[in-house]
Amino acid sequence: GLGSSDLIAIREVEITPDMVGQKVGVFCAIEGKAPNTNHNKEHLYQQSRFIDMVRNHGGRAGFAETPEKAKDILDDNLYVMSKYYKEKR
Repeated sequence: GLGSSDLIAIREVEITPDMVGQKVGVFCAIEGKAPNTNHNKEHLYQQSRFIDMVRNHGGRAGFAETPEKAKDILDDNLYVMSKYYKEKR
């Protein structure tokens, strides 16, 4: 997208005792979805896999239909997979 870097990555970092007190960035990814909209199942499946990868490496990610749900994802209070997560067939 406009203004975004060409290459992005998530790197898992183990916090060690000598790092306590330092600030560490956390990768976040939110897929915004309009409520009651049909979405391509293959596209949703791939987005779900990306969200899982981000979360499995310590990031915060999910699907959000509202700004409140997006905030919950960023605050790590909510993992929104809801109706969008579909197994690839």
